[in-house]
Amino acid sequence: MHNWQEFEKHLKPWAESVRQDLAEAKDFSELEETILRRMQELARRLLAVSLQERDERIRSERWLCPECSGEAINKGSSPRQIETVVGTVPFQRRRKKCKACGANFFPLWIRPWG
Repeated sequence: MHNWQEFEKHLKPWAESVRQDLAEAKDFSELEETILRRMQELARRLLAVSLQERDERIRSERWLCPECSGEAINKGSSPRQIETVVGTVPFQRRRKKCKACGANFFPLWIRPWG
């Protein structure tokens, strides 16, 4: 799932499958476990889409080197996974390189989000 439009397209069928899972729960404990499992699934999808959106923004933004404030250029991205409280989430880790000092950095980890 790479963008919000794709996420939204899959949301209604996902919600229907959640409804079916909940209807099949045999007792309160199973109902609770199903809700937690499916909410973690949703959280992983939301994180993946959010990280993809941030990667696209990082790719298109002008960046300055955190070491020398020189202009940085895109050096591509590589697929990674991150362990979160809701499970493993795939993402692209974008790398930038300073034209002046040659430092490499990963904007996703150094820039305050806002």
